[in-house]
Amino acid sequence: MSFFTLILKRWKKYATLLPSNWLAATPETFTSRRLGRQSAERERISGIDWNEILRKTVGWTSRTKFKTR
Repeated sequence: MSFFTLILKRWKKYATLLPSNWLAATPETFTSRRLGRQSAERERISGIDWNEILRKTVGWTSRTKFKTR
């Protein structure tokens, strides 16, 4: 018996122990977690003062004039 066949048989055995509706309920949970992570990321990014970062890294200030043709 190959390793893959052994793994497949064990997976089937495990899957038969799960309730029949486990797959239908799972995506909702993942969606809410994903949205929670996205909003946390958005909140973290919105708290960043980009002008301060630009001043420190590039020496950019709001009074800097950009040359145009």
